[in-house]
Amino acid sequence: MIPSDWSQASVWLPLFFLGAMGFAMLSYVVLDGYDLGVGILLKRAGDADKDVMISSIGPFWDANETWLVLMPAVSIPFYIVFGNRRFDAYVRAARKEHAGLHALWQQARAGVEPFAVHANGGAAGLCPALERLAALPATRGNDVALLVDGQATFDSVIAAIDAAQRYVLSQFYIVRHDGIGARYRDALLRARARGVMVLFLYDEVGSVELDPGYLQPLIDAGCQVSECRTAKQGNRFQLNFRNHRKSVVVDGCVAFTGGLNVGDEYLSLDPDMRPWRDTHVRLEGPAALAVQLAWCEDWQWATRRVPALNWVPRAAAGGGRDQVIVVPSGPADPLETCTLMFMHLIQGATRRLWIASPYFVPDEGIIAALQLAASRGVDVRLVLPGRSDNILVWM
Repeated sequence: MIPSDWSQASVWLPLFFLGAMGFAMLSYVVLDGYDLGVGILLKRAGDADKDVMISSIGPFWDANETWLVLMPAVSIPFYIVFGNRRFDAYVRAARKEHAGLHALWQQARAGVEPFAVHANGGAAGLCPALERLAALPATRGNDVALLVDGQATFDSVIAAIDAAQRYVLSQFYIVRHDGIGARYRDALLRARARGVMVLFLYDEVGSVELDPGYLQPLIDAGCQVSECRTAKQGNRFQLNFRNHRKSVVVDGCVAFTGGLNVGDEYLSLDPDMRPWRDTHVRLEGPAALAVQLAWCEDWQWATRRVPALNWVPRAAAGGGRDQVIVVPSGPADPLETCTLMFMHLIQGATRRLWIASPYFVPDEGIIAALQLAASRGVDVRLVLPGRSDNILVWM
């Protein structure tokens, strides 16, 4: 009997997998690997037929036949956990949960409206369609800083945390108890010691190796800590229901998001994975509220609570010269947000289209759109890793 608490999947799912493998092997041995057993059951079989049956007894590990028998046992559990891309139960649950954020969304939208960008020409002409996918409109008055490696990213993040006055919102897919992990936690503890509210969200699968010793000092200091769990609402055990978000928001004024998790390898300190090239961005201005709103959706999903935060935007110091739109996406989105966004941007490119991705696995539609962009004279460039940290992507 399968337990009703899917959070124990790490215990019973391997047992289920081993049981399926064992059953498949036993079936092979009894029904296929040893034809002699079938011959014994056929009493009327002649001696010549029995000789053929006996001579056909092959070794157990016959590659052609064994894998034919074992593949269902191997593939079905993997499909159940990773293969199904439909999250209907989660979508319904997420809509129900996020309904409580509607008033918050209205408040944020009203706050950023004075900074909203209303334009139809040039690159700004891409915004109307993107705004239908985004939570908030494109805004002006922002200052954007591109952080091109782990050292620059965490120096900037920790400096912002050290300057926090009201709250720090933290969310990462992977958090490790290593050098940079300890440095990041120390910054959060310093903020908490100053009376700053600290909310710490991490993913239960991405941070599966994170030991309780890392989190306990945060909890003891009064930080609010929660994991983003799959095992709730629909009680389905699809482990690929993740959003992989990495974001830090400070006081609703400064936000960080991008590709870096909390781990030494992101600072090129892992000898097996160096050099590590990744990108983060620092957003100061009204766009920070869009990152904050996305963070609130995940925090509410994990805790069913919404903290009291600042929803009154202000322009970046010096006025801010950058226009920004934040398009969050997740596995419970009713639309394929990322695919639609990428297709729209590729089709709208007129001069330059530079793409950097650690996991570039495009479908036929994206490939065709890139080919079409190149054929109309757009400068299309792809920056891909020489070696991937994900074997499935590498294959």
